[in-house]
Amino acid sequence: MDTQHKLVTRDHGLQPILRVSRTRLLRSDLQTHPEFAPVVIPPDAFGPSIPGHHVRLSPNSLVLYRSPRAELYYGTNEVLVPGTVLADPMPLRRPGDSTFVYTQILMQRHELLCVEGMWVGSLFVADFNAVCADEDPKIAAALGAGPAVAARPVLTQAEARALVDQDLGKAQPDLLRDAPKHTP
Repeated sequence: MDTQHKLVTRDHGLQPILRVSRTRLLRSDLQTHPEFAPVVIPPDAFGPSIPGHHVRLSPNSLVLYRSPRAELYYGTNEVLVPGTVLADPMPLRRPGDSTFVYTQILMQRHELLCVEGMWVGSLFVADFNAVCADEDPKIAAALGAGPAVAARPVLTQAEARALVDQDLGKAQPDLLRDAPKHTP
């Protein structure tokens, strides 16, 4: 995957990739900074074949969370929650003993990408221009001026944990009902 590819997004169809960056973390990195350990989502955690395989996400990856209760609190039934919030109350685990690579995908706007049936946010930085302007003027021009806007409301750790805990106190919410079965 590189800048020659386009990805299918939830809201805007095929969109070009502006940049792909990869960060390799070693076991020693995790020992020093255990908060960087990925969240591992096992198969079927959110329903049949969602995801279809174990999926590792950054604890701060933004995952689409659907819940009627979210609409009550935030005005929409779809919000983005950090992956780390899903690690405790749901049947997920956090490994601490492996080497892995985080892949970050930068697009012209914050997008939702389908990963094994789940919708996960592309790289979201509040001010892309501050991050990219010095590196690549073409990327800065493609991103435009002004602050970035998230694809859905982004909940804080506390807000997300409260919402997920309340939802799981009743029944598991309809997290990703309409996500496609396979990544295009």
